[in-house]
Amino acid sequence: MPASVLTVPPNFAEKVNDICFKFIWNFKSDKVKCHTIIGPVDKGGLNMVDFTMAVKSLKAPWVKRLYEADGSKWCSLFSSAISQYGGRVIFDCNFDLRDLNLAPHVPKFYRDILTVWQELHSKNPSTGDDYQHEIIWNNRFIRIDGKPVFYLSWYRKGVFKIHHLLNENRNVLSRFEFQQRYGLSVNILTYSGLLSAIPNAWKTQQQ
Repeated sequence: MPASVLTVPPNFAEKVNDICFKFIWNFKSDKVKCHTIIGPVDKGGLNMVDFTMAVKSLKAPWVKRLYEADGSKWCSLFSSAISQYGGRVIFDCNFDLRDLNLAPHVPKFYRDILTVWQELHSKNPSTGDDYQHEIIWNNRFIRIDGKPVFYLSWYRKGVFKIHHLLNENRNVLSRFEFQQRYGLSVNILTYSGLLSAIPNAWKTQQQ
């Protein structure tokens, strides 16, 4: 299907849906809500295809292809665009596409993939376990000067999730403890700045 490799404008997808749903009712007023029509027959629907969702479902598999294509020439442009965010680790992060400074020459097709992935993958952590396993980098909830952060040297040493900043008692590591554990030399302002950027609930409700 061409939509799997091309950018489909949102207004076009909406127009296709509009035509299809109007056709069902012979271009007269809807008698059943659209979300019911696209449902299964045993729930009163007609298994009608929602073209907007179909386009998104065709974009989602590209995440796996890009994730597994590390070093491949065919995706070098995409790799270059996300290198400042840790490369393909971006797909594991709770990012907001509006925070990614993608160059204008990056094809919209790649932006569409990231948009779909954000819709599917983004979450609002709400429990102690969620907080501990939330990824620090490129996180839309962890901001310094209004922007998410990514420290490559920390990431390379295995600092990835909130629980990597905690000791066995689930208390935040002191800067000394942090440096000892990961073999990093960290400026006190950098360390305290990151800790301050993490929402208080994530640091005080670890149980």
